[in-house]
Amino acid sequence: MPVFMVLKKAHKEQALVSFDVNLRLSLWQDTRLLSARVEQCFRYTHVLKMSKEEALYLAQERGASFDEYLAFCIGQGVRLILVTNGPESILCHSAEFAFELPVPKIVATDTTAAGDSFVAGFLYELGSDEGYLAPELLVQKLLNRVKVQTAAEFAIKCGAITCAKKGAFPALPVWSQVQ
Repeated sequence: MPVFMVLKKAHKEQALVSFDVNLRLSLWQDTRLLSARVEQCFRYTHVLKMSKEEALYLAQERGASFDEYLAFCIGQGVRLILVTNGPESILCHSAEFAFELPVPKIVATDTTAAGDSFVAGFLYELGSDEGYLAPELLVQKLLNRVKVQTAAEFAIKCGAITCAKKGAFPALPVWSQVQ
């Protein structure tokens, strides 16, 4: 089943859908299709993760500012946007709230899998209590600034731990390292 069909089915089944843009321009023979392909996923996405660089690229392709692009994403149905920016603060943006959280100062050894670790940590923490098996409760948590902030803080720790080690899989943290 093609990826886009799986995305639509997951959304229809009320599963929480997280989408990491993860642009790799060098893998596209024709980048004119890139923005449209990414943006067609937004109406099925609850949590959108992208780097500031990716957001700026997509905004430029649309002829929009960074803030206009975030508003566009929310307008497409995205519930929460998480924008990472390397050693700079991350942005949590939704229709209900927007805030930044600092990241710890670390010596980055390897950033491979940092975004994956960040997203996994966010989703884990978001679903770590009574709503873990109830997709509609997970989606509702995205409206709660405190829940989002707690999940984002956990995610930041996961990403920082991953960056401080070499190698994608060996660098991924286990729960005890994040606590």
